[in-house]
Amino acid sequence: MIRSSTVIGSILFLLIGCFPFLLVNTFWAELVFLEGLPEGKEMGTALSNSYNFANIGLVIYTIGQLLGGKRFERFFRDDLVIAILLVLGILSSLMLALLWDETSIVSGHEFSPFIYLGSFMSGVVGCFAMVVLFAFASQYRPTFTSWLSCGLSSSGIVTSLWSEVQLHLIPPGFPTVRLTFILAAVGHAVCGAAFLTVWLIRSPFLRRDHLPITEKDIQDTSPPIPTPPPGTGLLQTIARDYMPPILTQMVNSACIYFIMPGLLPFMASPYGKELQPLLNFIYQSTNVAGRLLGGVEVLHRLHISYYVAVYLALVVAIVSQVLLTASFDAPFIGHSEWILEAGVLATLTVINGYVGTSVYTQFSARLPAVTRARVCRATSLANQAGFAIGSIMCLLFVKAMAFFS
Repeated sequence: MIRSSTVIGSILFLLIGCFPFLLVNTFWAELVFLEGLPEGKEMGTALSNSYNFANIGLVIYTIGQLLGGKRFERFFRDDLVIAILLVLGILSSLMLALLWDETSIVSGHEFSPFIYLGSFMSGVVGCFAMVVLFAFASQYRPTFTSWLSCGLSSSGIVTSLWSEVQLHLIPPGFPTVRLTFILAAVGHAVCGAAFLTVWLIRSPFLRRDHLPITEKDIQDTSPPIPTPPPGTGLLQTIARDYMPPILTQMVNSACIYFIMPGLLPFMASPYGKELQPLLNFIYQSTNVAGRLLGGVEVLHRLHISYYVAVYLALVVAIVSQVLLTASFDAPFIGHSEWILEAGVLATLTVINGYVGTSVYTQFSARLPAVTRARVCRATSLANQAGFAIGSIMCLLFVKAMAFFS
């Protein structure tokens, strides 16, 4: 029987997981409306670049961790950083609600300074939250990590659906962009309330190794949870505890950001631009499904490397399709066969979501609490590095296709 604390905790961690990319996804959902600003169709590139600029902060954070050690961890506590990021998300959303359409002229060129600033702040929230959230969740029951991971993609589904409402149900002339950023601030506040609930009422949700020792625990004669054998040195410890999740997540992240969203227009082009919103919705929804599957223990019987192998094969299939359709004036695949491409994309993102959750639950499950939190932070940093690698690879790939076409 499922305990009430499990149900409540799952809902709370789902809400907490929504906040890192809530403002980022809001920007992408509003892109069709933001193209009316001076940047025009280059707004998407401008948003992406200003968002990625926030990764510089992660470099500083990583150096601080390496040089500061335990003193750095005590000063930059995960729960304190999360609280600051939630406040920053609320303030950034309110700033955009008030000033999103304000423009400035520099050297004769008009641009939108508050859009750039808001995108940068969304990058700060998203990048740093990814690093500290899973470390924060590592002290709670593993099932909550799956729901936290699910929340990362859920905000994208909500913002995509809201974009459709804006386009088809709200009459023209209504200040929908302003309303959207106000709703983003409200969303951050709801996520903050969920975080405060978990933060203040911790005991029902904690892992057993984080609970205070009671008389019942002393009398418990059940065998202890086995732990990995101690390593003989620092390098062996790193190779055993850190490298498997770090490399797996870096590959996982690099591949998905190589495909989405950069190759989305090329995947849809043989069938018309109308397919883009559908493929984007498939990507968002199936990623959530994959993250939920990360908590299904029966799937853990198959080693994660097998899922990664299938994942890489699907990446090759999508890239091959993009190259083939780019070589012909007419579509290489029949218009009725876009379902096959959608199916490949759906399978790819399901595995991406599953692997992206499992690296935090399978690899670190038997580690001591302090080591587990550090491994989760390192894995999240690898996720952000993979994001940068995949984005750069996609840019080079698109440029190469244009050069040789």
